[in-house]
Amino acid sequence: MLAILLGFGLLGEGSAQEGLTADQLRQTGWEASRRGAFSEAIVRWERAAQIYGQAGNRGAEADLLAQMADAYAALGRYAKAVEYFDRA
Repeated sequence: MLAILLGFGLLGEGSAQEGLTADQLRQTGWEASRRGAFSEAIVRWERAAQIYGQAGNRGAEADLLAQMADAYAALGRYAKAVEYFDRA
C-alpha cells in the first residue's frame, strides 16, 4: 500500500521499463529467466528489489536478491552470486 501511495515503480526517463511496478518488474524478470535471459532478469529484479526495499517489503526484497544470486550463478559469475546470497 505504501508503495502505491509513493508511486513506486518509476524508472529513469527513456527506459523501456518506465512506469512498471515492482510486481511487474518481478514478473517480467521471471519470464526473462525462464527464457534463459538472465542478464535481463537481473536488471528487472534489481530495480524491483530497490522498490520493495524502499517500501519496507524486506521479504520480497530478499526473495529477489536470492533470485539474482541464482541468475548470476547461471551466468557463471559465482563471486557475484555469493554477494547476492549474502545480501538476501
